[in-house]
Amino acid sequence: MTPPPSDRHRSFVAAMAIDSVAAGVFQPATIIYLLATTRLGLPAIGTSLTVAGLLALPVGLWSGRVVDEVGPKPVLMLSNVAQTVGVAGYLVLHSFWGVVACAWIASSGRGVFFGTFGVAVSAIAGPGERERWFGRIGGIRNLGQAAGGLVAGAALAIGTHAAYTTLIVLTAASFLGAVPFMTKVPRPAREAGAPAQVQQSWATVLRDRPYRIVVAHWMTFAFSGSVLTIAIPVYAAVVLGLPGWVAGAAFTLNTLMIGFGQNGVVRRLDGRARSRVMAASHVGYAAGYVVLLGASLVHGAVAIVVLMLGVAVYTFGETIGWPVSSALAAEAAPAEVRGRYLALFQLSGGSVGAAAPVILSGLLAIGAAATWLPLLVVCGAGAGFASLAGRHVPAAASRIGRPAHPRDESELVASAGPGGLDD
Repeated sequence: MTPPPSDRHRSFVAAMAIDSVAAGVFQPATIIYLLATTRLGLPAIGTSLTVAGLLALPVGLWSGRVVDEVGPKPVLMLSNVAQTVGVAGYLVLHSFWGVVACAWIASSGRGVFFGTFGVAVSAIAGPGERERWFGRIGGIRNLGQAAGGLVAGAALAIGTHAAYTTLIVLTAASFLGAVPFMTKVPRPAREAGAPAQVQQSWATVLRDRPYRIVVAHWMTFAFSGSVLTIAIPVYAAVVLGLPGWVAGAAFTLNTLMIGFGQNGVVRRLDGRARSRVMAASHVGYAAGYVVLLGASLVHGAVAIVVLMLGVAVYTFGETIGWPVSSALAAEAAPAEVRGRYLALFQLSGGSVGAAAPVILSGLLAIGAAATWLPLLVVCGAGAGFASLAGRHVPAAASRIGRPAHPRDESELVASAGPGGLDD
């Protein structure tokens, strides 16, 4: 039975909810806000945000070492302060390099946040509970982003300078408002079955061959995760010629399904091997892509229905895959260097996210089949990596909600070699 939530649990949940509202407010409105309040054109704004995002990637790696040394709490708090400063800077800095500076600070904070997030969840929830906690937090964050998106939509609909300014102020205040609720995040404790001492070094991470499989799987999963915000809106509006509201409805369907359904779905996964659930998530993605391709064969209202059905199937893959992959990434890493491991994990997803717009836009320019058929190959690779992880990574072979027995764990470690420890 899951123990009742403590004050630190409630505080962390509140922090994640407030932070997600801030992200939901600003993410869909960034480019439109900059177009309305600066003299920069769309190409310059896109370039500035891309440059800032690329420059921010190394900061996440640096933060992994800091998390291992001081724990996740101060790093999480600092990440939200950085996001507050970066977003608030848009109020006063309107030049190209000013936007780059603000976006770099905000993007660095965001990257550090997600690199540290998994360490914080692992410190709060022990082995056997982490899928549920990642699922619970994921659901809350999706609902928060949906609420933030409604606020952003209202501001954009008003379209005045005062409305845009209010949007920035609310976003910055929300990022900062989450900070006090992060003060109860504990420092990770040494877990049963963990080695007595692990050298705190990046060399430990880079020599861990089994963990490379975990990272490779996450890169394929993260690429599919980019499809919702990059490929589906363009596919609906440009390739299929559907009304503009369809893209927004698809995003809303995704967030509501995850927000209300992820926690319950994860509970139903108890007792199943992680690697098999991860492979099934790619099957869900692939089935969604097939349905989305089918939308190109019909027209009008039928095409809208088929598209939304495809989004629903796609979302099922995301719903079961994200919490399990996140828990695996945390538990496949020794607690003493978990910050470095998850920083690498986050960097791999961030790198894929940076490349996804170029790749997906190029495929969309060719047509429907050229978009969805290559993505089936990505899903096949992801399922293959998931199965491979089940054979070589002890944490991937373990069952959801059931911590590995110490004796079984030692046997798995012996067979997998160094670096494959399930904490």
